[in-house]
Amino acid sequence: MGTLMFQITLYCAYGNEVTIQSAMVLDACYMTEWIYCGPEVRRNLFLIMERSKRPLVLTAGKFINLSLSSLVSVIKSAASYAMVLYQLYH
Repeated sequence: MGTLMFQITLYCAYGNEVTIQSAMVLDACYMTEWIYCGPEVRRNLFLIMERSKRPLVLTAGKFINLSLSSLVSVIKSAASYAMVLYQLYH
């Protein structure tokens, strides 16, 4: 059980980190000295910035986002089910 929770925690933590880092791409592109670059570089930076407006989100089977909020909801649900089973058998 502990190993399973550890694996879920790893997936959700790294999924959350990927989402945060992908959201920071927009700021990183804008903070470069793009004014002094040529038109091709500016166009490429513009395309990157437009794409990064929608941050990358890792999902588990296109069913649930892997983030810290989903980890908390999984832990809350597991604890709730465990308490129901405990009350049922004791």
